Amino acid sequence: SFYMHLYPDVFVFHDRAVYFWEHLSLKNLGHNEYQPGAIMFFIFVGLVFMVDQTIETFKWGLFGANIGLLILTAFLFYKMQRFVGIIVLSILLAALGPILLFRFDLLVIFLLTLVFYFWERKQYGIAMAILPLGVLVKVYPIILLPYLLFLSWRQHGYKNVIYLFSIFASTLISYFLIYTIVFQVSFSDTFVSFNFHNQKSIATESVWASSFYFIHLIQGI
Repeated sequence: SFYMHLYPDVFVFHDRAVYFWEHLSLKNLGHNEYQPGAIMFFIFVGLVFMVDQTIETFKWGLFGANIGLLILTAFLFYKMQRFVGIIVLSILLAALGPILLFRFDLLVIFLLTLVFYFWERKQYGIAMAILPLGVLVKVYPIILLPYLLFLSWRQHGYKNVIYLFSIFASTLISYFLIYTIVFQVSFSDTFVSFNFHNQKSIATESVWASSFYFIHLIQGI
C-alpha cells in the first residue's frame, strides 16, 4: 500500500513543483486539487531541483522537509511541556508508516501546534494569524476557529472575539490575494481546489470527519 498510494501522489507533487520552476508562475496549470499552502510547500521542496529534477531527488526533498517539520513539532511540544504530545506524534508516525514523510500532512500538524503554542502564551493575535496558513494547506483547520473564539469569549468577552476574528479574516484574505497575484492563479481555479476536499462527506480530509479528529487532538494537547 506504501508504493501504491505514495508514488501517484509524489508524481503529482513533483509535477506541480516542476511546472512552477519552469514557468515561474502557475498560470495555465490546468486542473489542480491542491490548495495554495500545499502548492507552496511543493514549490519549496522543489528547491532540490538545483541538484536535478528527477522524481527521486524530489522524493528525498519531501522526506527531508517532513523530518524537519517533525523535529520542529516535537520541539514545540517540548516547549509547551506537553510530553504526551510527543508520544502521540510518535504513535502517529509509527501507525501511518513512512508515507507520512512523503506527504504534507505534517505541515498542517506543525502549523496547528504553532497556533496552540502562541495561544498558550496569550499571544492570541499571532495564533489567529497563523491559523489561516493551516486552512490554506487543507480546509479542515477552519473548524478550530469556533473553538478558539469560544475560549476568547469566555476569557475576554465578545469584543476580543470580534478583534480575533478580524485578524483571522484579514490575514486569510491577504494570504489568498498574495498567492493569486504572485503565482498568477485565478480566483476560480483556487476555489476549485478548496471545494474539492470540502465536498467530501466522510473522507478523512473533510470538515465532517475532521470535527471528530480535532476533539481528540485538543484533548491530547
